[in-house]
Amino acid sequence: MLKIRMKKPTLIKIMVAIMFVLLCRPISIYYFSQNESLNVIYTWLSRIATVIAVGLMLIYKKNSRGIIIGVISIYLSLLITTLYGAGSVRRLGMLAYPVMGLICLTIAESRTIKKMKDYINAISNTMFVLTFINLIFILLKHDMFGDAYFMGIKNQIAYALNIGMLVCFLDNYLNGYHMKFYIYIVMYFITLIRVASSASLVGAGGLAIFFMVPYIRKMVAKVDFRAILFGYVVLFVLLVFFSAAILNWEPIRYMIVNVLGKNITLTNRTAIWASVIPKLAEHPIIGHGIQESSNLFYVHVSFLNRADFQGNYSAHNQLLQTLYEGGIFTMIFVFISFWHSGKNFSQCSDENLVAHVKMILIVTLIMMLAESPGWDTVLIILNFSVVLSDCSIEEHSKIMEKSNVTRKNISYCSYL
Repeated sequence: MLKIRMKKPTLIKIMVAIMFVLLCRPISIYYFSQNESLNVIYTWLSRIATVIAVGLMLIYKKNSRGIIIGVISIYLSLLITTLYGAGSVRRLGMLAYPVMGLICLTIAESRTIKKMKDYINAISNTMFVLTFINLIFILLKHDMFGDAYFMGIKNQIAYALNIGMLVCFLDNYLNGYHMKFYIYIVMYFITLIRVASSASLVGAGGLAIFFMVPYIRKMVAKVDFRAILFGYVVLFVLLVFFSAAILNWEPIRYMIVNVLGKNITLTNRTAIWASVIPKLAEHPIIGHGIQESSNLFYVHVSFLNRADFQGNYSAHNQLLQTLYEGGIFTMIFVFISFWHSGKNFSQCSDENLVAHVKMILIVTLIMMLAESPGWDTVLIILNFSVVLSDCSIEEHSKIMEKSNVTRKNISYCSYL
């Protein structure tokens, strides 16, 4: 009789991968919401995974309090604004606990270099397989998921792919899985080109330049992330509050109309932003709180040569959405977390590691200028950056020597 025996490390990797999927939610929850029974099972399993992750972190007492305190502060500030605005505490809880659970899991599984290597390998394998399945469905043009894809809707699929890009790079960095990383890069770009979301294509274009131009990688590594953050805020202000002037500037207009094939309103986003901005003045400090839906803004625009644009929408800009929901109060805590991460980037001695993590974070933030996916992806990326910054380059060198993988193989490389 054939007996199948599973080694303990393999079993642990499978359990960690399952917990990661439940908490990171790279598979679109859209499908679960269409089936009540499946949705209940998925929700309770993710809650159980969160409890286990918190327990593991408390047991091993890994010292990474900065990221935990930062994330808790953001969600506590949103709780205050939600209570003040008579919003939905239930929905806020549903948004918060998976992120908290995943952060606790990452901290617990990063308590030693060996555990970190195994953890990164398990979740990178998971994201690689999910991305491959997603790409197969896209290439086959399968309508099994209706108007969505296996890993999300058109305008938000890139956020899960960005997390996949990060963990596959880290697996390459820590464990030397170069070919898997290169294959993932190919799948990433094919997926985003076929999906053809403009915001995602802009981010992917930036990432492509980063991979192909060594100077850009070195520059990203050396520029202080806090300076990049300041530039991002300036870009947000110019794009949202001075969109008429910025979007009609000829180089940008050419990129939008001729390259991306969109109209100058960024598919009516400027109309949405114009409807959100006056509402910010109602509660600029404390915000309106988290509501049952993110589609809070009714927009109706009439056109002479095409159908009217009307309906309820999100702000289609995460900073704008957060200013409405949490006000300046919450935004302060968001930027404190960013500032703390900038400090961690500056303390990390490996430019290759810093450049890749920073660039994936920058690409995600750029995409969020045209979408309101929530802060989940950014907080997850920040979580990995903080945890990994605790590991010195000397420790990584020892790992590579033991694995017979040279530093040359994981240094800057040509991706094409």
